[in-house]
Amino acid sequence: MSKDEFGVLLYYKFASIPDLNSLFSFYHSNCNCLGLLGRVRLSPNGVNVTVTSACPFPIFFSLHLHSFYSKDDSVFFLLLLNKQVGGLLLALEKHIEAVKSNSLFQGTDFKVASSHHPLNDKVAVECGFTSLSIRVVKELVTFSSYPLLNPPEVSNAGRHLSAAEFHSVLQSAGQLMKNGSPTDDKQLVLLDARNLYETRIGKFHAPSVETLDPGIRQYSDLPSWIDDNSEQLRGKHVLMYCTGGIRCEMASAYIRSKGAGFENVFQLYGGIQRYLEQFPDGGFFRGKNFVFDHRISVGSSDTSIMGACLICGSSYDNYSSRCRCTHCRILVLICDSCQIKSDAYVCELCLKHGMDFGSIPSVEDGELATVLDKNDLKTVCSDSKISSHLPSRNGNAAPRKLRILCLHGFRQNASCFKGRSASLAKKLKSIAELVFIDAPHELPFIYQSCTEAKNSCAPPTGQHAPPPENCKRKYAWLVASDFGGKVEADWKIANQPFDPLQYQGQTDGFDVSLAYLKKMFSEQGPFDGILGFSQGAAMAALLCAQGDKLKAEIDLRFVILCSGFALPLADFWQKPINCPSLHIFGSDPRKDRQITSHTSRYLASRFEDGCSVIIEHEFGHIIPTRLQHKLFEPIIYSLNSELHWKERIAVNPAEEANRKGTMKILSRKLLHQLSFKQAIRRCTYSTGKVSDFGQPTSASHPQLMKEGEITPGIATKEYISRRKRLLELLPENSLAIIAAAPVKMMTDVVPYTFRQDADYLYLTGCQQPGGVAVLSHECGLCMFMPEPKPHDVVWQGQIAGVDAALEMFKAEEAYPVSKLDKILPNMIKRSSKLFHNKLTATPTYTDLETFQNAAHVGKVSDLSIFTHELRWVKSPSELKLMKESAAIACQALLQTMLHSKTYPHEGMLSAKVEYECRMRGAQRMAFNPVVGGGPNASVIHYSRNDQKIKDGDLVLMDVGCELHGYCSDLTRTWPPCGSFSSIQEELYDLILQTNKECIRLCRPGASIRQIHNYSVELLCKGLKEIGILKRDAFRLYHQLNPTSIGHYLGMDVHDSSMISYDCPLKPGVVITIEPGIYVPSSFDGSERYQGTGIRIEDEVLITETGCEVLTGSMPKEIKHIESLLNNYSYTKGMEAATV
Repeated sequence: MSKDEFGVLLYYKFASIPDLNSLFSFYHSNCNCLGLLGRVRLSPNGVNVTVTSACPFPIFFSLHLHSFYSKDDSVFFLLLLNKQVGGLLLALEKHIEAVKSNSLFQGTDFKVASSHHPLNDKVAVECGFTSLSIRVVKELVTFSSYPLLNPPEVSNAGRHLSAAEFHSVLQSAGQLMKNGSPTDDKQLVLLDARNLYETRIGKFHAPSVETLDPGIRQYSDLPSWIDDNSEQLRGKHVLMYCTGGIRCEMASAYIRSKGAGFENVFQLYGGIQRYLEQFPDGGFFRGKNFVFDHRISVGSSDTSIMGACLICGSSYDNYSSRCRCTHCRILVLICDSCQIKSDAYVCELCLKHGMDFGSIPSVEDGELATVLDKNDLKTVCSDSKISSHLPSRNGNAAPRKLRILCLHGFRQNASCFKGRSASLAKKLKSIAELVFIDAPHELPFIYQSCTEAKNSCAPPTGQHAPPPENCKRKYAWLVASDFGGKVEADWKIANQPFDPLQYQGQTDGFDVSLAYLKKMFSEQGPFDGILGFSQGAAMAALLCAQGDKLKAEIDLRFVILCSGFALPLADFWQKPINCPSLHIFGSDPRKDRQITSHTSRYLASRFEDGCSVIIEHEFGHIIPTRLQHKLFEPIIYSLNSELHWKERIAVNPAEEANRKGTMKILSRKLLHQLSFKQAIRRCTYSTGKVSDFGQPTSASHPQLMKEGEITPGIATKEYISRRKRLLELLPENSLAIIAAAPVKMMTDVVPYTFRQDADYLYLTGCQQPGGVAVLSHECGLCMFMPEPKPHDVVWQGQIAGVDAALEMFKAEEAYPVSKLDKILPNMIKRSSKLFHNKLTATPTYTDLETFQNAAHVGKVSDLSIFTHELRWVKSPSELKLMKESAAIACQALLQTMLHSKTYPHEGMLSAKVEYECRMRGAQRMAFNPVVGGGPNASVIHYSRNDQKIKDGDLVLMDVGCELHGYCSDLTRTWPPCGSFSSIQEELYDLILQTNKECIRLCRPGASIRQIHNYSVELLCKGLKEIGILKRDAFRLYHQLNPTSIGHYLGMDVHDSSMISYDCPLKPGVVITIEPGIYVPSSFDGSERYQGTGIRIEDEVLITETGCEVLTGSMPKEIKHIESLLNNYSYTKGMEAATV
């Protein structure tokens, strides 16, 4: 093999690395001196490198790994080294020699493919790179898109099989399958861990062996697929494979982490590439292996083609970087002839979700794409009110492109923003030019290596390593008030949890940014509009709010605000903004955890009626390049038409009165004909007078509710359906009476915060006191509503009356509550059976003679058994709210945990968690937070929260919030000092394992009672092994834990209490799993455990195939909790004593 030949090197290695900065230095020096180019990605959990050699290297720089490696038992970095190096073979061999010089990489499997290898004849031509990029990233392999989902332990990965072993297993398994030998528990399944586009050009095929293709868009989707399809893997031998092996390491460990039934997981060591080297004819592999370098794919001597053109279906397997799905941007197979005919494609995954070809407008000859019929445009734009051309220069009619200034988000830069919006720029190139600039406030890069001692209780201190020389700079438009520039205390971004509320509240630096933008408009302008993302959108909105003052220097015709939010600057929002605006944001809070949809919707409401168009998409915190890109062209056109209206107003002022209405019609026509129903929604906002029904409506709170909703997230039709289902459960000719909750008084004139009765809210949607609802087969819903008195309106505000009952709550009949004693008795007499809610029974109807007579003859029964049955299984709308409520509680508790050393007092932590919940949109706490420090944690529902937390004590926090009527409930226990003692860790681990095992049992058909009994067995056994229980364990156990393993959760914390814990669980039911141990100080046992309380509580949704942990984002593993507490950067601020 000639040393001047080109080649590709692939290897990965698990290793313990003490210093990531020195590793950076090694690769920087080694690759530069060997003339290697490409990508190097370093992270605390691994390294991923793809490089090539540009030319024969001048000298060999003998830098060995032992020069930076020093053993330190207190520091452990798990390095997953996945390296791909291409170029001159001599340079590659020298690089391997440098790596092998340290025992750290002993046993590494180096895979070298040269240009002479029969499988790699394209390497010398196609494997070149143009630069060397070495960057430190937070995560090497994004195993899950959820930021708080901790990756699995790679040390628990599936057993490695060599290529020969893998081949032999497939061969023998296939033969055994044919003979029917294996039993059910030894069945073999072949699992492909690659993305959809990779599997379409090649995969393993073994006769009679079950093959599972997840069909995922990206690797981070694989955990969800595994969760949803775990029953297909349980009890079987799982044989996994991927391109080079790294993805199988993570995925196999995740499968094995599921416990019993998932132990037998195996993976192809070295991946498909090593298999094809050993079996040049392809063996059991058919087609080509997709590789992540410029070769794109590598095949075997078998020339069969597995892939097919997405459009015409002809055999084809050559991917082109130009052929991507218009919606999600993944690669698609398009043959040469079809590429000529079309440049818009939809992948099979998007087709499956209803995003078809028909929803993509076309562009021909570089002209503006519009789905409006010409006649429609003439109708809307009659009498030449809107020019048929785009903005012109010097008064000429010749069209020119729109120029749009692009403002990036917080902690980004122009280069990053340009890269992430490249697809959008390409789609808009016929009508718009995007100009990208960096924000003026540079943020420091401080890499924090976690070298603090494990048992240290103090916040991290010491010097932090400087950033790498070629790291990319990060900027912001607005900063915190105490931001001082590049000093250690400012914005420590490495290993620090991200708090969305933190940067949404930053307002300093606006004057500097404004002056900077004025300069940009002067030097690089003119600009027709601004495209802002996240904090860039917030900055753009401020410019719009100052439109009159800035018109001479910054004249904006429109703005596009992606994931925007309104900054807390009251002076800027004194009047509605008169600027055409397009607002784009994610509708799912689980995907966009930075900017919530109601925050962006509120920003849209600050613009004048007719000036705002909203597009909500189903993705996360992204620049909208995964949407219908050509959707933006006609919308920008409609926004640009505002310019022509303004020009015409000076000529014909009479047109001003019709301008807003015409713009609204144009926007409505555009969005209606685009008809992208799965991803977009249109909202208009009005600053005119709206009806006040005493609670939020879509008209009064457009940032909170959609049109057609009675309460946020729950539509009118769902309330009607609930009442219909209740009537179906009740006997014929029944009457149900449900009263609103009474107002409870704190003092003689001061009421407690009102909370509606769950049944009344569930059936009517009315959030106010004083009403009585009557439901019957004869009349449907009849509501008796309180009558607003002028005196009460002055002091308490407007309330919902009869009009609201008919218009908003959609009652068939409605009367003032003062007429109840005349109407209800006749309804009771006509009914054969009477039901009411005993808990909220009010004298308003119970004092009626007809009601008392009915009760005397046994005609009256409790309604709760029926309403609780309905509320037990949640609808999709309810589950969405419960997931949002759980997400708020998790984020709030996480922030409280991180500040628990700063605020070492139960009352402070209680206040902190309530503040965080309310700031994220919760209306109230679901219950008074339980914050027990030290021995107080052994009091199960401790609520005094008035003690100082001592150093070394555990703190137990049981919290939950209520979001639009739906509750969350979770508990975590942790040491604020940052480290569990050995005694604490021993007990905590027992509770944690019980929590996990009980969650594993949550599935349809199981019951809370069964799960509880199992938990008692586990805890009794564990407490005996620890030594807390020695005799009569079962009786003494109930002294340490008298609680159930969990309860139902929903509109009440202990929801659907009439449903037995013996009832088999159904999909849609939400329960809690909360094992705990509470050892009082007076307990007659081992003294070292006295005064200890530990509980770990999660919310669990029962699904068709198992369960989903709604609070899974809140850490509960000991190592994760300690890592968070010890690596959190405590920012400047008042000391706890001062607070």
